[in-house]
Amino acid sequence: MQDLFDEICTRFELDPAADPGLQGILGRALQGVGFHHAGMLPIHKEVVERLFTSGLLRLLFTTETFALGINMPARTVVFDLLRKFDGVQMDYMKSRDYLQMAGRAGRQGLDRSGLVISILEDEDLREAPLSRYHSGKVEPITSRFNLSYSTILNLYDRLGGKGLLDAYDRSFAAYQAATGSAATRAKKRAAARAALLSRVQILREAGYLDDRTLLPRGKVAQRINGYEIQATELLFSGVLERMDLHQLAATFTALIHQERRRAELHGHRREPGPLMQETTAAVRRFVAIELLHGVQTPLKEPDWGIAAAVDSWSRGGSVDDLERLAHTDAGDVVRTLRMAVQMMRQVRLQVGKGEVLAARLEEAVVAINRDVVDARRQFELG
Repeated sequence: MQDLFDEICTRFELDPAADPGLQGILGRALQGVGFHHAGMLPIHKEVVERLFTSGLLRLLFTTETFALGINMPARTVVFDLLRKFDGVQMDYMKSRDYLQMAGRAGRQGLDRSGLVISILEDEDLREAPLSRYHSGKVEPITSRFNLSYSTILNLYDRLGGKGLLDAYDRSFAAYQAATGSAATRAKKRAAARAALLSRVQILREAGYLDDRTLLPRGKVAQRINGYEIQATELLFSGVLERMDLHQLAATFTALIHQERRRAELHGHRREPGPLMQETTAAVRRFVAIELLHGVQTPLKEPDWGIAAAVDSWSRGGSVDDLERLAHTDAGDVVRTLRMAVQMMRQVRLQVGKGEVLAARLEEAVVAINRDVVDARRQFELG
């Protein structure tokens, strides 16, 4: 175990003596035990995964992230709880989620069968969908035909207004509705078109398109993947041009970050400065138009909960500083920083070479895309 651990650390240029997290991983691993969750630093998760696939870890405590997208089979899978947070409340997990995780039990070529154990409370015996879990029947997939602003802009650019409205007729939602009565099909089609027209009208009033084509705002948003409206609003407001590289880094992470424990951290939060307030106001310009049209879930506004942590990191701070100032697991912050790096690169392309803002965005990328945040470096070393 020690030899394998040292080999992994050497490959990824890690120093266990200076990293308490790695020391903890080794200490538990020597006893055949490990843990894996989304809040861990990506490089720490990589170390645990390699120890696990070596067969040296006998017991791994993990969240559902371990079962998604990676080939990590085990002989036995144990569920200590059948409920999970669905974004709003704790509820029983869907069959497809249960089966995805349970499917890790049984290693092809090594085990003739896999064992799945679910620890049940009395309440679970009454309310959990145990028969569905056991039968392997998954919930049906139902299309809601809820096109994003980015998709609408791209379709409008290619198909025009009339072609965009006809998009529903070629959608999966329309295919599913085909089994209903003529009246039901007509009702669903009318509702989908009305929702689409409402979003088009919002974009028109916000200055993203007119009756014929995309306007400059729309052309910029069309080329940004994720948080495209927020980024576009900031670009056209001019607020980004008055920011230094540290403020840019904090701003783009604020567009992505979503505070999970706001009530607990109330005493730690500071009042936003003038540029933060102006940034939020720029996004709220679009949100106000959405609210006038009755949008139930408007755009996400900037969340400055980790601004101090990002500012420290962009100035050369340590991982310990990052975690301490963010009041959350470093892995969660690293994931947000990586997304911010990608967004700043996309926005920089829209600004154009030779512009001061483009150069400053590049400086911000360089400042935060280092050490544990640099995904490309980790990939190349591995």
